[in-house]
Amino acid sequence: MVLLLVIGLELCLCCAAIAKNKPVLTVDPGGHKGLIRDLVVSSDGHYLISASDDKTIRVWDVESKQEVRKILGQVGAGSEGKIYAVALSPDDRWLAVGGYLGADNTAEMGDIRIYDFAAGKLQYLLKGHSNRVMDLAFSPDNTFLVSSSFDTTVKTWNINSNFQLRDTLKAHKDAVYAVAVLPDLGIVSAGDDEQLLLWRNGKVCNSYRHSHDLSYIAVSQKWIAVSGPQNDKQILIFDHNLKLHKTIISDTRPSGLAFSGNGHLLLAGTAADPLVSIIYDSQNNFQEQSRFTGHDNTTIAVTFLNDNTAVSGGGNNNDIYFRKNSKVLGHIVGQGKPVWAVALDSNGLFWGNTYVTSPKQHDNPLENRFDLSVLGSDDSFEGPSRITTRYKDWILSHIHGGDYGYEDATLIINKNDSKKNSITRNATNGYQHNCYGFTENGIILSGGMNGFLTAYQRNGKEIAQFIGHTGNVWAVAVKGNRLLSGASDQTIRLWNLDDLQADKSTIYPMLSLFIGNDGEWIAWSRSGYYAASVQGDKYLGFQVNAGSDQEAHFYPASRFKDSLYRPDIIKHLLVTGSEKKALQEAAKSRDTENVDPASILPPLIELVYPSKAIHHASGDRIHLQCLVKSQSRHPITKIQIFVNGRPFADARGLAVKKKPGGSFMVTRDFELPLKTNTITVVARTAYSSSNPMTLKVTRKGNRLDALIPSLYLFGVGVSKYKNPAFNLGYADVDALAVEKLFKGQSAGLYNEVHTNVLTNNQATKNAILEGLDWLKKETTPQDIALIFIAGHGLNEKGDYYFLNHDGEPKNLQDTAVNWRDFRDVISGLSSKVILLADTCHSGAIMGKSGRRGGINKSTTSAVKDLLYAGSGQVIMTASTGSSYSLERPEWGHGAFTKALLEGLGENKNTFKADYDEDQVVTIKEIDLYITQRVKKLTFGKQEPTTIIPNSVPDFPLVRW
Repeated sequence: MVLLLVIGLELCLCCAAIAKNKPVLTVDPGGHKGLIRDLVVSSDGHYLISASDDKTIRVWDVESKQEVRKILGQVGAGSEGKIYAVALSPDDRWLAVGGYLGADNTAEMGDIRIYDFAAGKLQYLLKGHSNRVMDLAFSPDNTFLVSSSFDTTVKTWNINSNFQLRDTLKAHKDAVYAVAVLPDLGIVSAGDDEQLLLWRNGKVCNSYRHSHDLSYIAVSQKWIAVSGPQNDKQILIFDHNLKLHKTIISDTRPSGLAFSGNGHLLLAGTAADPLVSIIYDSQNNFQEQSRFTGHDNTTIAVTFLNDNTAVSGGGNNNDIYFRKNSKVLGHIVGQGKPVWAVALDSNGLFWGNTYVTSPKQHDNPLENRFDLSVLGSDDSFEGPSRITTRYKDWILSHIHGGDYGYEDATLIINKNDSKKNSITRNATNGYQHNCYGFTENGIILSGGMNGFLTAYQRNGKEIAQFIGHTGNVWAVAVKGNRLLSGASDQTIRLWNLDDLQADKSTIYPMLSLFIGNDGEWIAWSRSGYYAASVQGDKYLGFQVNAGSDQEAHFYPASRFKDSLYRPDIIKHLLVTGSEKKALQEAAKSRDTENVDPASILPPLIELVYPSKAIHHASGDRIHLQCLVKSQSRHPITKIQIFVNGRPFADARGLAVKKKPGGSFMVTRDFELPLKTNTITVVARTAYSSSNPMTLKVTRKGNRLDALIPSLYLFGVGVSKYKNPAFNLGYADVDALAVEKLFKGQSAGLYNEVHTNVLTNNQATKNAILEGLDWLKKETTPQDIALIFIAGHGLNEKGDYYFLNHDGEPKNLQDTAVNWRDFRDVISGLSSKVILLADTCHSGAIMGKSGRRGGINKSTTSAVKDLLYAGSGQVIMTASTGSSYSLERPEWGHGAFTKALLEGLGENKNTFKADYDEDQVVTIKEIDLYITQRVKKLTFGKQEPTTIIPNSVPDFPLVRW
């Protein structure tokens, strides 16, 4: 059944207002994709909080540098929802959030959101400012919050009376950009009126006027530091009575200031060349101590950890660096990068993420190609087409102009070396002409700031706006009736220029793509239908607003796999050029149902008891209560519970109490088998699945952990087929070698090792199915089940099959093992499960037959089916998508198995994946080794994929 969805566009400057509950399509690259505005560290030093123009707040674990959660609120079109400032109360209870929190010219723009930091829930919405809030600070004694705004005021809010407005401070004549609270509870504020003001008891008691605007303040126990980046290279240092102590002259424009906790160090960001963040020593009269050049663009978000580690966020990649004593100690960055170059050929698109020269030159390097015919990466080359600034006798150039005098604000349209017309961008339409050129019939295309991409006639008249990008457009390319664009929002957009010929003034992307640095990708239509690599759909999702007074929720596209994962629609779209036509083509063999996106929202799970997601149990058991709420008219069909990544064994003991409105209260007592345990709850409807509710429980007491597990290995390796045309070289050798390796673990890491390995003519369809049944019958919850398969994998009519010895490619349905048989067994096992799949071997390197090309051999859908089952298994595949799994005589194995055996210590002398040299190789260690080794062995032609769910803790695989 085809679902016709009407889903909100990704946040953009010119799109229509977003309804309260309308799902908003947006890219989530695992890090920020907009300017990082603020950084805050929790008082206990465990968490770093970052806020961004991308309208998200992200909470990071300082030790692991991993994201803990996102904190979201109402967003709208254009700038509505951008976060300019965050502040955390001294007791870590309240997170205050300010920025551009309402639509233009509305009272909501100046709202302040107060979240319960631990729960992520929006508790209070403070109203009082009439324009966007620029900065926030809590008092050291935790009694009040102070805010500064573009409305020229400073306000204080009483924490102990539910954040009621306490006072409004009026003395500034223009926007107040920065505010801070001194140890004696005095307030300092700085603004666009070039004033620094000191307030005590609600009145100005001292002031200082500078020669330029002031934007940033930092305070320590002794000093006040102030800077203003607009054409100013100074940092002013005052005492707490605003007596100027020193003026620091910098060779950059200091943007963003922070003192270390002990006040000994001052960190300044940067807004101009040279792009350096500088640390000054306050104990040595603010002499420069060190500088950092890791950020390649503006850096305004800076702070310190409790141990004086400097933290800065910024640059083109919106990354976060941790450094101390001139050494980088950590790095956080998402999987996306700005797109600086694009090009097209007849079947694919090219892009590059490296800045070498001005985008206007259309000469930044093209580093990757995506083949639209197979929906996958490809390294073939067919003379890519970029864009040209010349059309017959016409040529484009640029000059200074506009509201701010940008050097490329005005586009000059020349004919025969004579100026004919000009187009000036300003604050309302993109400020600058970042990149520009002509279509093949002489239409002018120009990419600007803030997502503006515009078509003009040669007389300068605007024809159409292309709506989709949310960041600065850096690159455009044209071939025939296709336009390709790339931007700082890390996406690539493909447009149908036939829409220009149809006189449309608003044009939306035909197809949008995000390609991660990890090789995972997702391509989606305007309504949210998508095709993706195995894990690519984690990078796109839907933010669901719940109103300005409630937190919003984000659901990755993978939660809608049964409804929206439609590679067939994407292929039809590329042929027809229209989503409407693509749906018509895809619906020829299926019924079509119109579905409003709000009607298929996933269930929402709220933890009731324990009250916090990290819990320390007093004994070896825990009582769990969680509320499962329906968010659509579709009934909840399944509630699953996993303990340490595996299905909860005693499902019959699950207590479910139905609540009014179609919700359920789930109650269960659990035994805690490990010292640290992860309990996960997932709820499903026929159309979507919830975000998992995850509870981390640490057990107290001295009870021993679970009994030593036994390992059950079921292996299949087929090199010799009934039809010799499909023979391979080493699949059987692979399976036997893996069996030998793990048999050596008996009476060591494992209590016992039981194996059942089928090779060649033993590996019939019936024998393989019986082997899967063997696993079901023999394994217990404390055991580990390992499935290893090596041989050919083939697709037929959307199903993936493992080609057993007696399988016939022309009749896979009746003669081969359907992937669903593996999936059903793996999903149902209560034991820990590891699937190692070295399928789709290619004998072509050896000059043999058996290489099956194109989409016919894609494993993507098969692996995604297993992922969507959500049962917490570890999956390691030799290759995915339309790539091959390779074998060579000098290896004696497939590349994947060779790397596996090397890493796990096949020769018992060296096990190369033991990175920490503790004589144990864990699942995460072997993942890292295989990934690096296979790429090296195959010169990058084969990329393995490993999926280790967050609910599965790292665990040992071998020990010698």
